[in-house]
Amino acid sequence: FERMCMALGGRASEALSFNKVTSGAQDDLRKVTRIAYSMVKQFGMAPGIGPISFPEAQEGLMGIGRRPFSQGLQQMMDHEARLLVAKAYRHTEKVLQDNLDKLQAVRPWPGRRAAVSHSVHTAPTVPTTLVKYFQGTQSTENTLANVNSTQLS
Repeated sequence: FERMCMALGGRASEALSFNKVTSGAQDDLRKVTRIAYSMVKQFGMAPGIGPISFPEAQEGLMGIGRRPFSQGLQQMMDHEARLLVAKAYRHTEKVLQDNLDKLQAVRPWPGRRAAVSHSVHTAPTVPTTLVKYFQGTQSTENTLANVNSTQLS
């Protein structure tokens, strides 16, 4: 669910900041839709469907064009997936609304390019150990030991 919200963040912030959305979020929407259908069809996370798992289309051994569920159940799964996406979008909007001051602080406006460019060049650097940790290439223990011995300024 959190990944869905994260992917919807750009679209929701555009809508909140500019009262319009662009086509830039198309790939994010595709990912969110895929996650929602996986939650419903594979992980059994839709209350209306229950704890059941269906294979993805390429995994199916039922033959080309055949599904192991009825058209009625497919419509229910479509509905559940739409509900999940809508819930994630509403949650994302609420998080952004609750943090509107922070969103406005990073919102681009005419003439801001120079200020942003300057602040990026003067911003403190993130220690390499933290970067490695967030990339998943360093353990928590090593990161904590290195961060404790390094100034973050």
